[in-house]
Amino acid sequence: MKNNTITDFSVRLLLGLLLGLLPALARLPLGAAWKLGDAIGWLLYQRAKRECRNARINIRTCFADYTRDEQEALVRECMNSLGRTYTESGAVWFRPLHKTLSLITEVENEALLRDARQQGQGLIALTPHLGCWEILGLYLATQGATTILYKAPDNKELQQNLHRLRQKSGATLVAVGRQGIKTVYQALSRGEIVGILPDQIPKGGAGVEADFFNIPAQTLLLVNRLARKTGARVIFGAALRQQDKAVFKIKVLPAPAAIDDVDPRRAARALNEGIEACVDWAPGQYQWNYRRFSGYLADGSKRYHEQNPLAQKKPG
Repeated sequence: MKNNTITDFSVRLLLGLLLGLLPALARLPLGAAWKLGDAIGWLLYQRAKRECRNARINIRTCFADYTRDEQEALVRECMNSLGRTYTESGAVWFRPLHKTLSLITEVENEALLRDARQQGQGLIALTPHLGCWEILGLYLATQGATTILYKAPDNKELQQNLHRLRQKSGATLVAVGRQGIKTVYQALSRGEIVGILPDQIPKGGAGVEADFFNIPAQTLLLVNRLARKTGARVIFGAALRQQDKAVFKIKVLPAPAAIDDVDPRRAARALNEGIEACVDWAPGQYQWNYRRFSGYLADGSKRYHEQNPLAQKKPG
């Protein structure tokens, strides 16, 4: 256990140093940045015990019909994707906006965005932790006045830097909280766009249990409340990495009809159905290392503990 803690700390220290190099990484072609990200992904797969354990347990839980080889390949893809998330941030955050946006070469179902804007409706854009959600946030702000709700990091300096970088395309960022929610309601009432990461675990009674890949998970109710109160249209979207051309493709789809249902559990299930549909586009680009499910199994044991049989790496 002690050795695992040391290796996890070493990896986090390396990633912390890497964040300081992001302005320099912005000069790399995106393909080269991704190759560096794959190298970091290899390191994460070899040394980041907790991240891999979380991903392995989630993947084997959600994709029980996959063979162990297929599941383990997905774990490796997840770690590579996590590495790319770090290294591509240089291009996303520190290049001039027009150069960043030029990395997006296609927007599938863009009409869903335009229709809501032309009709003056508020639009709730749900962007799961899939692909490059940071560039999708920048893109949304080019389509109209945009407010993005986010969870503020504990580090004040990091929060200020992220705030500045994420607003470079004109978006307004508000932290989760009473004032942030109020600002979001006001934006939707004006017919504007609101961006939300829908796959985080809600706290303080702000969610209900609903199946996510057939496993009960605490699920956000905020989207349902916003949609019901404001009449805003709801869509899902993701900016997916296109390996062959080193560019991003944005895909958009409408939310399931029950997203604004009066039954909160039906609405929460609809939310998870939308996230699942996005994940199916590119399962390896999803952030499986996040502890999405309850920390305890039915027998009282800890789900994400190293002794969970699903956490064991396949020999060889």
